Amino acid sequence: MNETKRRNGFVTAWLWLVIIVNLIFFVYNTVVLFGQSSVPEVLWGGLAAVVSLLTVLSAVLLLKWNKLGYLLFCVSTVIYSIVGIFVVQLSYHTVLINLLSILFWWLILQMRKNGKSAWGLLKNGVDYKHCRHIYQL
Repeated sequence: MNETKRRNGFVTAWLWLVIIVNLIFFVYNTVVLFGQSSVPEVLWGGLAAVVSLLTVLSAVLLLKWNKLGYLLFCVSTVIYSIVGIFVVQLSYHTVLINLLSILFWWLILQMRKNGKSAWGLLKNGVDYKHCRHIYQL
């Protein structure tokens, strides 16, 4: 018998909040980007805008039950942190907080509903049959 997947309500609310907030960050970073004058500021603003969009895509993939969303979030966070250290000389405390967000996301995905965590219900790989419909939530 085919069982429907159900995630904890907090996990769903978190993913939708991530989508909304990162879309706002994308617009903000894009607008601020046009007012920057130095190369490191432009690079940082552009990277922040791209990472915001990647985070939105990550949350959408997780809403579609795909573990690639979490992997995409991890990779974009690590790249953002590395560029932050070497380009704009972010403090190591800020980078540590960025990297701890990876653990925070994993912990949220561990929340259970009916004895099953959202992490355990995620599938691996790309769903080639439905990947063109990723925009449909």
